[in-house]
Amino acid sequence: RGLRAFLVFLLALTLNDVREKFVRLDSEAAREAGEIKQLHRILEIDPSPQSKRERELLRDYAGAIADDEWRTLEAHPPSLSPRAEQILTELRTLAKSRAMSGKNGEGNELWIGLNQLEDLRQGRLQKAQSSTAPLFWIVIGLMMVLECLMTTESKMTPRRKLTLGGYYGCLGMIIGLILIFERPFSGATRLSPEPFRQVAELDRR
Repeated sequence: RGLRAFLVFLLALTLNDVREKFVRLDSEAAREAGEIKQLHRILEIDPSPQSKRERELLRDYAGAIADDEWRTLEAHPPSLSPRAEQILTELRTLAKSRAMSGKNGEGNELWIGLNQLEDLRQGRLQKAQSSTAPLFWIVIGLMMVLECLMTTESKMTPRRKLTLGGYYGCLGMIIGLILIFERPFSGATRLSPEPFRQVAELDRR
């Protein structure tokens, strides 16, 4: 019984960790979309052609995150979208020229905002690449085999069979949830890119 309790505790602890990572990714995605929207609102003050182009690029960047980067993060191994990176590079170039002109503080604010977006984007990639170590699953597998061997040494009554069936069924569900939460950009439970799609539709509604 001690081995069973330890096995359940270990899996439950791992499930809690991957669920927290899933929730953090969802929160950070909403924060990133909010940062893009805020930069877009700041640039609306300036009616210049450069500002208009920057707003277009911000909308395109949000669209690239939603439609392209979510797919590249789903791949194995996960990666960032080259299209989003290209848009971000052009935005940096425009922000740098605006900051160097020194006419107002919008260039510096845009530059700082773009750096924050890059940090959030790299953090998303890092979390997408992280997974439970293979050694962990080897240890879990060995413990389950040992548990099965210990179980076969005792007399199996119908009640005991039912109890063990429920126990191993619960273990299977916990392991399944861990594997689901470890792939936050794929499957039916994947994170929603809807906050980025909403930003991509600014000025088009």
